[in-house]
Amino acid sequence: MEYVLNLCGMREVFSKGALSQEFLAFFCQFHWISELVCGTAEAMFDSFHPGSIRKETLKVLFGHFPAGTSTQNMARYGQSMNSDRFQKFDYGSYKNIKLYGSHEPPSYNLSAVSAPAVVLYGKNDRLVDERDVSWLLERLPNVVEAVRVSDPLWNHLDVTYSHLTNHSIFPKINNYLLKYSND
Repeated sequence: MEYVLNLCGMREVFSKGALSQEFLAFFCQFHWISELVCGTAEAMFDSFHPGSIRKETLKVLFGHFPAGTSTQNMARYGQSMNSDRFQKFDYGSYKNIKLYGSHEPPSYNLSAVSAPAVVLYGKNDRLVDERDVSWLLERLPNVVEAVRVSDPLWNHLDVTYSHLTNHSIFPKINNYLLKYSND
């Protein structure tokens, strides 16, 4: 769809100020409807986790979300979902040769990652599948720990917006930040 959208002059999707974003921003301001409408909208992007994101946070979130992304970025997500390789953007054979020197885009070299990695993930994450987490863990050379968050409803957006992060993930993050910080 990227090619067709670009031909039509669309280089951005889900832009701030679009009708859908303005609709959600308006309705999310009403306390009595914010969790129903905005919680459902958030669950469409990820998965629903009742009570994880406070109504006040939903109001603020949907005052700015979605804020737009490029059609190329969406194409990149689509390519990632349709490929079993973790690779750079695929521009097509002709442009790949010009940019990368090969018909196929090069794969990212995860074995070159030298930083210690702590991987936190949730069972209820619809944006990152547990199989993909396993795939990543097999390829990163310096995984210190991989932790599935104990809350069975923990999802992708909870990392950023949930008020439960204080006890669900921050203690683990803090332990490793202290362990690897230079005093």
